[in-house]
This record gives sequence, structure tokens and C-alpha cells, in this order.
Amino acid sequence: MREHITILAWIHILWSGLHLLLAALLLLGALGLGSAAALTGGLLALPIFAAIGGAVAFVLAVVYLPGLLMGIGLLNGAGWARILGVILSLINLVHFPIGTVVGLYGLWVLLRADSAGILDR
Repeated sequence: MREHITILAWIHILWSGLHLLLAALLLLGALGLGSAAALTGGLLALPIFAAIGGAVAFVLAVVYLPGLLMGIGLLNGAGWARILGVILSLINLVHFPIGTVVGLYGLWVLLRADSAGILDR
């Protein structure tokens, strides 16, 4: 069961890391639009796009940071990561199709008695 916990941890680390990288790139793009608007005194739409892009980047970071922390916690064998993993797996069930598969796999791994023994030490 230890290998399934490790696989689940890496799935969440990679998936969340990819989305956090996307959030960082979106934030850089939004800052670039805001800077371009400030330097050129140009269109009114540029600062609006910059604000929307920054807000979306912030929301992405808030949504995917717990998955990254959970993956790191599972790799370290932290008991709190199991609870967070069950919560995130339940939330993932509605993200059809990939999130549903990851959510079902996460629930299967984390709700087994032997994984509870491994993580609750």
C-alpha cells in the first residue's frame, strides 16, 4: 500500500504544481498587461484584463496549493495529509473525467485500513 500512497502523492504534486505554474504565468501576463497600460497610457481594457488575470491567478493558487501540500505530506507520512487527501478526493469526484478517476483512486488508497496504519504513525 505504501507504493499506492507514493503514486497518489506524486499525482497530486505534479497536477497541483502544473496548475500553480500556470497561475504564476498568468500572473506574469497580467502584470505585463498592467505595465503596458501604465507605460503607454493606452486602452482602458488593458488594466481590466490585468486585474481579471491577477484574480484568476490568485484563485488558481488558492485552489491548487492544498493538493501540493497534501502530496508532500503523504510523501512524508503525515497523518493530516490523509484527512486532507480524503477531502480533496471527494472534491475531485466532480471534475469529470480526470478528477473523477484521481478522486476514486485517492479514496480507494486513503480509506483502506492498511494506509491508515502507515499514515497515522
